[in-house]
Amino acid sequence: MKNVLVAAILIWLATIVLVVFVSGFFPAKYFFPYRDVLLSYVAPNWSGFGNFDGVHYLMIAKEGYKGYQQAFFPLYPLLIKLTAFLFGGNYFISGLVLSWLSYFLGVIIWFKVFQKLGLSQAKAKRTVALWLVFPTSYYFLSIYTESLFFLLLGLCLYLLLTGRFWQLFVSEVLLSLARVVGVFFPIIVFFNSKLDWKKKIFLSLGSVLGVGLYSFYLVKETGDPFYFVTAQKFFNNRQVDSWVFLPQVYYRYLKIFTTADFSFAYFVAVLECLFFSLAFFVLVFYGIKKRFYYFYKDFSVEKGLFYYSFFVLLLPTLTGSFYSVPRFVLLIPSFMIYLADLLSKNSFVFKLAVVLFLILYALLTIAFANGYFVA
Repeated sequence: MKNVLVAAILIWLATIVLVVFVSGFFPAKYFFPYRDVLLSYVAPNWSGFGNFDGVHYLMIAKEGYKGYQQAFFPLYPLLIKLTAFLFGGNYFISGLVLSWLSYFLGVIIWFKVFQKLGLSQAKAKRTVALWLVFPTSYYFLSIYTESLFFLLLGLCLYLLLTGRFWQLFVSEVLLSLARVVGVFFPIIVFFNSKLDWKKKIFLSLGSVLGVGLYSFYLVKETGDPFYFVTAQKFFNNRQVDSWVFLPQVYYRYLKIFTTADFSFAYFVAVLECLFFSLAFFVLVFYGIKKRFYYFYKDFSVEKGLFYYSFFVLLLPTLTGSFYSVPRFVLLIPSFMIYLADLLSKNSFVFKLAVVLFLILYALLTIAFANGYFVA
């Protein structure tokens, strides 16, 4: 555990150096509105921690939902609002501290979860380490919901594995108030062979209740309980009125690669496709290896986590794009577990992957801090 925390601290410090001291030496081009909101709280060299969605979380925390901001779930901005008084009313610092605290607590809880899932201490360390250096893990340290969801998902798994069901129920409510994919946690509950059906139904209601509370609020404010879905197209240019299947998405990206001019957007499209393909391959490979596709037998939490991970990976592609997938795979636990296992077959390959991830992590962090959206 000590080595894992030391690694987390080093990544945290390195990220601060990259954003605050290094990114200023590179050209900036801010592709998002309301940057003045960030500058009203902190100096420009610190504002890179709140770029893009971070601005909206701060605005929601201070002023409530406006426009199409209902696309963002309420728990994170609510926590920012509730804790801002500790920092003299500075919402930026409040959000950053929440993310950083969630990051470190999440590292601790996930290390324990991996051990509960049967990973040796060495495998648990390698898995957490690979997760921390994953190229888009700088989102854990930014004003985004990534680290809060990272913590809550790990906490829910730990409580499930240790049989603390009332605490799990409450944690599931919070999980699904943090991000919409929290509503799919019951998939993991369903595959827990140690629970009877009454407990499975009871625990599943926690996740449904969280989204239900937000939907109830949206009905009162907009008349549409699923407005968080409708609003997505105004922020992410996603197709939300019909489904697009995976072969169609690959075909669209093939057209991009063969017809579009080379630019930063082209580079991001390549990353989106590569990150999705890597996660998809790893999950398919281990699904076959572990015989998880026999859906109806050999239930376990690991199997449930696999199906949860696969569903969360495929869900965004139904909107016709791999947009933001490099960020979304950051919160797909089975991918991280199996990627670490696959790379660990050879110590040289694992070390090489860590080095390559760190290089890409540094480049993407600098780009993000300078207003280039990489996710």
